Amino acid sequence: MIISFFSGEYNKVRKINKKMTVFVFAVIFLITGICNKGFFDSVAKSAKKLNDDDNGISLKTVRQFCDEMETNTQEKLVYHNELMDINSLKENISGTRIITKDDSVIVRSDNGSLIAASPRIMDESSLDEIADHVKGFEECAQGAGAKFLYCAVPTKTFYETYPENVTDNSVLNYRNYIQKLKDRQIPLLDLGDVFKEKNMSEDSLYFYTDHHWTSRTAFEASGAICERLNLNYGFSYDEKAADINNYKIKTYKNTSLGSYGKKVGTWFTWRGKDDFDLIIPEFSTDLTERSLRTKKIVRSGSFENTVLHTEQIKDDPYKSVMYDIYSNGNQNMQIVLNNLKEDGKTVLIIRDSFGSPVTPFLSLHTGQLHILDIRPDDRLNPKTYIRKIKPDYVIILYTGITSYEEGGKFDFDSGKTEWTKLL
Repeated sequence: MIISFFSGEYNKVRKINKKMTVFVFAVIFLITGICNKGFFDSVAKSAKKLNDDDNGISLKTVRQFCDEMETNTQEKLVYHNELMDINSLKENISGTRIITKDDSVIVRSDNGSLIAASPRIMDESSLDEIADHVKGFEECAQGAGAKFLYCAVPTKTFYETYPENVTDNSVLNYRNYIQKLKDRQIPLLDLGDVFKEKNMSEDSLYFYTDHHWTSRTAFEASGAICERLNLNYGFSYDEKAADINNYKIKTYKNTSLGSYGKKVGTWFTWRGKDDFDLIIPEFSTDLTERSLRTKKIVRSGSFENTVLHTEQIKDDPYKSVMYDIYSNGNQNMQIVLNNLKEDGKTVLIIRDSFGSPVTPFLSLHTGQLHILDIRPDDRLNPKTYIRKIKPDYVIILYTGITSYEEGGKFDFDSGKTEWTKLL
């Protein structure tokens, strides 16, 4: 009876503590909001729209109202960052390891790194469809006289451990996909094997608050691509530019908050914000960068002044995207000319966001590096592009089948051609 009594009292205290926590955060939320009239104006406007719905309050209307409330909170509420961090600390202390935000399920792994789960198992027909697209692209490259290499990027989930109640099949999907590529005898570089061969620390391959790999990992990936091209096709690359000892590393300590960290707050993991490295050559470089985004604006000069975009560095970790320093983020099309290797090879690389910090280092080994990202825009048709520029090498660098798992497409036949006027 005594044990039962104290157990009941303990449960009451827990309930009171939860209510007090909610109350305290509500007070902070309201007081902070008062400091910004624009916040209340926006909320009132959204609420009026909800109230004026002629068809009554539907589920769709409520969801839209909630989305607008969240947007207003993020954009206009004073002390947004502080509130995010306070809430993340509360969630961390309370033992929360899974948060759903913006259709993403963010999970804190056993070592404190943030990851996202992919519960879906890819079926055979979908895997065959993707692999057939890649095979068709290889044949297009060969038809234009280019050597071909597919570089598969393992996702962060390979190196993290999920809570027992979370289902993830991304590793299984990746391995099945790799086998499909091998079955078709597609020239393949599995960068997961490279990291293992180089004995790279699994804990340092990826950012803790983001799904992307670190600058150092990207640097090693660029060297591994050159080595494989050399092994397969005799590609001549600059060994000095592939040696990290010939670079200086400028580290921005505790500054980078990745895509996952921005969703759940800095202190959802005790690791806090990530360190971010700028890897800069200590040898002479002379590059010229053009891009579809900047159109006629051309950047020329050293590695640091062309392919590194330090304007992305901001004091606010929720607004700054440090990862975009390399290559200025996700762009449809870039061309980097290496003015010190005018007789160097012409390489076309089709990449996703993991290629952003890879291509600057890759440009040091080429005469011309053409970079395409077909995800954000339907104007790009890479097969047409290949036939036009006739590169010496064609590379695809993708994170396995992640985009396809999320409902995206993996089709190198789509797109128009008017962007070729940049050439």
